[in-house]
Amino acid sequence: MRSYEISAFIGPAIGFFGIVAAIILNWGWWSITDNAISDMGQVSVRYWYVLDISFIISGIVTLYSTFFIINYMKGHIEKYGLYFFMVSMALLSLIGFFPEGTSIHWEISVLFFLIGTFSMFAVGIGMATNGNSTGFWIIGITFGGFISAILSSTILRGLAIPELLGATGIVLSYYLTVYERVMRDKN
Repeated sequence: MRSYEISAFIGPAIGFFGIVAAIILNWGWWSITDNAISDMGQVSVRYWYVLDISFIISGIVTLYSTFFIINYMKGHIEKYGLYFFMVSMALLSLIGFFPEGTSIHWEISVLFFLIGTFSMFAVGIGMATNGNSTGFWIIGITFGGFISAILSSTILRGLAIPELLGATGIVLSYYLTVYERVMRDKN
């Protein structure tokens, strides 16, 4: 496997492992139903750096892999989708640089989720219009994550669960894209 293929799978996982580690370290005061994930990244929090650094590294590593993976896309819509995904990964890194409590954190976070979701919709639509049925799976997973995030945000006080649902939809769609266009096409 090439370094960008490995980093395509490791990059998003770094972000999720950072979230899990931050939850474990902040368990005494932080609640998955009452807080946002970013609350664990506030500079005033004892282990703030665990979450913020994992977001910075995750965004950079995934951005690196996506730069190469774009070459495997078979249509313009797929490629443009991944260009937007690269923007969302830059935004993920910026969430680490501008944690909760900074003036532009909220805007960066919202843009990350919206652009990340839009990018995977575009990739799925591009694949589907090119005759690849995996595109429909990508659309469904992305849509499911997005709708689940929206619905759960109306029920819960905190945003952690909606954020996890939305991010999971984006990451699973990205993994499926990498598998379909890079791993499967090589065989």
